Amino acid sequence: LVVYDRAAGKRFKKILIPGHGFPMSMSWHGNCLYVGDKTGSLYLIDTTDDAFEIVQQYNTGHSGKVTSIATGLGSLITSSSDGDIRFFHPSRNLDLMATIKNPDCGEAAQISYNDHILAGAFSNNTVKIWARA
Repeated sequence: LVVYDRAAGKRFKKILIPGHGFPMSMSWHGNCLYVGDKTGSLYLIDTTDDAFEIVQQYNTGHSGKVTSIATGLGSLITSSSDGDIRFFHPSRNLDLMATIKNPDCGEAAQISYNDHILAGAFSNNTVKIWARA
């Protein structure tokens, strides 16, 4: 993963993702950059003072690649090529709070979460919308 400094017009830092995976998705919130890879792993990168250091690697429980990540103050949401959408509490332990299974939709290609509404786009050309009750 390469961090590029647009103001300076050059590469700032290269971050090596461990193992055989490569970055597939990412989401930045505050000083936390979350990066999902093709093996289903998730990495927490500290961006405080331009450190860009991996501080934690997580097993998301996905059986496919992490295709999309949405982060906020109270949750971290991942989608995967296994079709599942998983909700985690964004702590150093990354505790799983819930899973939405979508067995007939193919891969969960992209998610978006805003104002308590979650949208998921799937490889079978469907979009699902969930609203918090």
